[in-house]
This record gives sequence, structure tokens and C-alpha cells, in this order.
Amino acid sequence: MTFLRTYFSRSYTAMSAQGSKPHELRTATEPRQNSLYKLRVSHISQVNPTIRLIRFNIVCGCASLDWSKDNSENLTYNQQPPLKFLPGQWLDVHIPNIKHAGGFTITSTPQDASTQEDIDIAADGNDKRLPYIELAVQYSPSNPAAKWFWQPIEQILGAYVKVRIGGGFVWPPPNGMALDEVKNVVFVAGGVGINPLISMISYIHQTQSCLLPSARFHLLYSTRIPLSSTPINMTRPSETLNTLATDSPSKILFLDRLRQISRDWNQAKDNINPLDLQLFLTNSKLENRDDNMSILDTVTHITVHSRRIEAGDLRKAVGESDELRRGTVCYVCGPPVMTDEFVKKLKIFTSSENDKTRGRVLYEKWW
Repeated sequence: MTFLRTYFSRSYTAMSAQGSKPHELRTATEPRQNSLYKLRVSHISQVNPTIRLIRFNIVCGCASLDWSKDNSENLTYNQQPPLKFLPGQWLDVHIPNIKHAGGFTITSTPQDASTQEDIDIAADGNDKRLPYIELAVQYSPSNPAAKWFWQPIEQILGAYVKVRIGGGFVWPPPNGMALDEVKNVVFVAGGVGINPLISMISYIHQTQSCLLPSARFHLLYSTRIPLSSTPINMTRPSETLNTLATDSPSKILFLDRLRQISRDWNQAKDNINPLDLQLFLTNSKLENRDDNMSILDTVTHITVHSRRIEAGDLRKAVGESDELRRGTVCYVCGPPVMTDEFVKKLKIFTSSENDKTRGRVLYEKWW
């Protein structure tokens, strides 16, 4: 999972034919923090056969990547700045005995990683909610770092990694546009391109980001209905993938999270406009109409389409008025061909008289 920002590309599966460069070389021009942090794998959940959600507790700062000096070079938070990041950023993940760092997008929010003093304490004195960072890791046997996270859960639970934060595809918009000038936000995700966008959407939901109550939000999420939820057999992965049966759309990455955000968002009195969530299911041969209707019945604000995203969908999300177009910010993350096509169209759709779109259509690519 290597990632690059606004005008570059990022590979979520890394080490493909195009992405053979190590993540750190591919993202060498990207902004990075200097600080290193030590994290512990605290929880692993299987979303579907090819995606795992990995949660890490934040242990401490560390002075170097040398694991042989690890214990003597651990730093406390008094010695190291608190771990902070912007929604949409990624981690350089350094794993013992793996030469190159893996690059994985953070799917949790800055609030999830905060060390707040008012965290609830359970009856036994333990924190109910320890600060954490979450990653969504796709099965990718050619990527050593991703492959490490797909070992049997008991082998990596409690293991330590070292991380550095980087990336410039972020919310709030890094274009100098004041948040009170933002009237319309359009998120477009293709497949695992949802990863940086779920962090942004969750953060906006948690904080409202000082946005105007009248601001509009759209998510156009193009994906496939996952196959059987049976985890991949790591001893015979190809055999497992070849024998999978169809499954429910409930296994779509972050669909449950989006449902909950939609419920909360659209019930809030302060939100003038509903959150427009549109799900585009591209594998129509695997389509199950009853399952699609269950999404609609559960959350009526999620619109389900059995097709790909089209130019008309983008134009409708941007809106027709000149004032709305000037106040529109777009974030696109998906495969290169899709991303290039949609970015080109969105730059046209968001342009208005005597106005430049530079910096208002932001994107990253994966392959």
C-alpha cells in the first residue's frame, strides 16, 4: 500500500508491476513527519476475504528504526510530540526483519488517536477506549508488509511496529480555502480508494470541521459486492479464492460505518442538508436484488446503483449554480484510469466564470 498525494499516485497493494518501487522511494517527495512512534497490534477483524482491519495502540515515541536498541531508545510522550495526523494521511510501517517500510492509509480519525484526559474509566480501572490507529490492509502476497499482516491472527496480535506519518491528500483542503467558503464537498471512491475518504468523512461527522450548516456532502462509492466471508486459507490462498461463493453487500468495506454516520448525520438538527451516500455496485453478474433492497430499507439515504459512476452523477453532485461550483471541493481516490477520467471531468464541472479550479479537485490513485 504505497500512497502519493494530490498530483501523484499511490498503490494500495504496492509492489505490482507498476508499483515495484518501495513505498518510501515512491513517496520520497511527499511531506513526512520526523517523529517515529511505536505501535502495538491490539485488534484484528476480518471484513471480507481480502480486507483486514488492523488496530494499534500507541505505545511510545522512539528514537530510531534500530530494533536491537529498541528498549533503550523508547521515548515518552514528554520527549516526543503526541502522535497527530490529518484525515487522509498514511503511515510508513516498519516491521522487524522486513527491509522496506509498507505504506498504509489511516482509516481512523485524529480523535480516535487522541490521548484525552477525560477517557472513560471502566470499573476495573482500565480504559474503555485507549487511543488507537486503524489501517485497512488488503491481501497482497507480493507486498511483504501487507503479507505480514495476513499471518494467522495469533501470530501478530500484540506484535510491535514503528511508524512515521506522511501524505498531503488531506482534510481540511490544503489549498488555503477557508472552511466557511466551502459550500459543497464531493468525495469519489473506487474500491479501496475509500480508505482515506472514510477517515475524512468520519472526522467531519465527529467535528463538523467549522463548516457552514448549509454545506452539502456527497459520497459516490464504486465497489464490488465481496465474495464469501470465509477468510483466505493462507496455506492455499488461490484455492480459497477460486471456490468462494457470493455474499451479502454487508461485507463491503466500511458500509456499516457509513450506515451509522448516515443515521447520525441525518437525525442531527443542525444539519440542514442530508448526507448524500451513493453506492455503485459494479459486478452486476453477482448482483442480488434482495440484498440491495436491504441496504435501501436499512438506510433510505443510501442510494444503490447497479452500474459504474457516470459523468452525470459527478455533474449532479457538483451542482449547477455558479456560486455552488465556486464553493465545491472534490476528493477522488481510485484506480488510475477512473481517477484520471473523473478528475478531468470534475475540473470542468467545478469551473465557473473568472474562477480557477486549481487546488479544488484533489486526488490520489491506487493500483
